[in-house]
Formats: sequence, C-alpha cells, structure tokens
Amino acid sequence: MDSGGQVHLYLGCIPQRRRAMVAAEVVRRPVRGYGGASTCWVDGGWRTEKWGFLRDGGDLWARLTELCRYGKERNVGIVVWNAYPEGRDDGPGLTNPTVRREFFQKCKDAGVQGVKIDFFDSERKEIIDVYEAILRETAEYQLTINFHGANKPAGEMRTWPHEVAREGLREQEYVLWDQLPLEHYGSLPFTRMVVGHGDFLPGFVRSKYLKNTTSSFQFGTTVVFSSPFSCWPDHPEAYLESPMLPLIRTVPTMWDETRVLDGSAIGRTVAMARRSGEDWYVAVLNCQRQSHDYTLNLSFLGDGEYRAMLCRDADGPNSALQIETAIPVKRNNTITISMKQGGGFVGKFSRPPEYSK
Repeated sequence: MDSGGQVHLYLGCIPQRRRAMVAAEVVRRPVRGYGGASTCWVDGGWRTEKWGFLRDGGDLWARLTELCRYGKERNVGIVVWNAYPEGRDDGPGLTNPTVRREFFQKCKDAGVQGVKIDFFDSERKEIIDVYEAILRETAEYQLTINFHGANKPAGEMRTWPHEVAREGLREQEYVLWDQLPLEHYGSLPFTRMVVGHGDFLPGFVRSKYLKNTTSSFQFGTTVVFSSPFSCWPDHPEAYLESPMLPLIRTVPTMWDETRVLDGSAIGRTVAMARRSGEDWYVAVLNCQRQSHDYTLNLSFLGDGEYRAMLCRDADGPNSALQIETAIPVKRNNTITISMKQGGGFVGKFSRPPEYSK
C-alpha cells in the first residue's frame, strides 16, 4: 500500500438485496467519480441468487471475472467477502482446506484483489492455526486478506504484510442498528489500536448514521482509526454529495508520522496529528457527554507557511459543518475549537504550491 489517499467502499449500509447491484454501479463510474475509491468490497450474498448478482442466469465466476475486468479498466480493485463457517445462507464456508484453496484459486483467476473472511468468532488454538493457514494460502495466491469476526492482531502483519486489515473490535457496523458509547471512541485509539490495524469503518455521512456524533467527529475518525485498508461505510452517493469530498479524496491510509497531542485523555478527548509526506492531518474527537473547547497548538508543523482546510461543528443539527479553506497558518499559531457533545474537528495542513516546488 502506498501512502496516497485510498478510499475503499463498504456496501454494508446498503440493503443486502441491492449490494451486488451497487457494487457493479460503483465500478461503472471513473475512479475519481466515487471520491477516489481504489477498491470496491463486495459483501455477503454474492455467491447466492439472493441479492441479484446472478440475476438473469449466468455463471458465478464468469460474472465475477466480468466485474473485476470492468473495475480494472477504471482502476478499481475488487475485494470479496466470504464466511469461514459452514451452514450459512450466503454461500458455502471455508473450513475445508481443499475447498478453501479452490476458492482462492478461482478468486485469483477472476482477477480479485483480495478477500475478507468473516465469523471466526473464537480464540481457540485451532482457529489461531486457521488464521496462519489462511495467511500462507492467500500469500501463495497473491490475495490481500482482511479478517473479520476475529481476535485483535498480535503482530501477524509483520510476517504477512498482505494482511491489510482486521476487525477485533466493536466497530461502526454496530451503528447500523444501535450506537456506540462516546467513551468507546475515546478509548480505542489508546488501547486496541495500539496493537495494530483495526477495520473500524470510519466516516459515516448521512444523518441517520451519525447517532450520538457529529459530521466533524465522523470525518475525524478517518484520521484517528487507521488501517491500510480503510473501508468507508456509507452510500457512495453520500460521499459524492458531501462538502468534505476534497478531504475524502486525499486522506491517506498509511502515515509517515503520528503524534498524540496535548489535551488527549483516554475515554474523553482524542487529539491526533498525522503526517503523510509534507501534509499534516489533524483530528480532535470530543468523546464527552458535554460540549468541550480545545486549543490546537500547531507547533508540529514545519517552518514556513501552510494552507489549512478546517472542518468544525456548526450550529444546528449534528450534520451541520463549518468548513474553511486556504487559511494561512504557521507553526506558532493556535486554533480554538468549540465542539458539541460527540463533536469533533478535522483539518488538513498543506504547503502552498509555490512552497512545495
């Protein structure tokens, strides 16, 4: 993975009966048309006739090959989901090593970029051994791997760098039917996320999924909850219509430097600055059940002038944003941030074009 902006679209917020059709629609548009998406993840049900992927007949793997070819022409890779256990209604499982290898071979032949395997739901020794086996097998077939329904990472990606994400935490898929405690958002960056990447599904846009957070808070999570394979969970059209599309198109998935800023407090406030090349991204999350003011010290910046894009909470509903662009700043400046309960801030600080040449 390079350190450039990569957006991976997750179709989990879309009704299951429409996911396969939306996946096809994603790759019908030029890559920049969907906010810079480099990957489309095809979720559960694509191996059955439940959701329309095999509508009007046709061979499953021929359809997948067609989708991968169409995506490749538009620089969009395809990642497919599959459950590990048997007996589910969304396709056969992968408990049999021979069947699993046949599945990986067919994925490779179809042009699939990677796989997401789900529902391990255990830390038994035999399941830990299965992780190791799948890592070896996917490396052999040159597929990336994302483990879901899995335990937290324990350094596996050092040996197997094609493990690009792992769940191992309660993430924002939970927001589809409930809400996460604010303290949960405020604790994970200093606990679970310390041990490795986490597939948190940051960055909801539509109001019905904001729940107890604001839009600025949600965009801040895309900086705080880092993963080489960062899945954006909302509907593709929601990102196209967002005033934050310029940030969505550029926010990196890999970082050259990370700093936890003064004022951070576990379970209460997350303030983090991350650098990719010469650009700095800053996120502040107010995980308290009351409003909170924060003073952002820009001393982490280099010498000279930067231009800032700033996104803050605005008066009104939680979806309201106040966005400022091309604000000149230097490292000796501070920015005062007023956040709602469950509110946030996100900023991008870049060198002016003439300074970068």
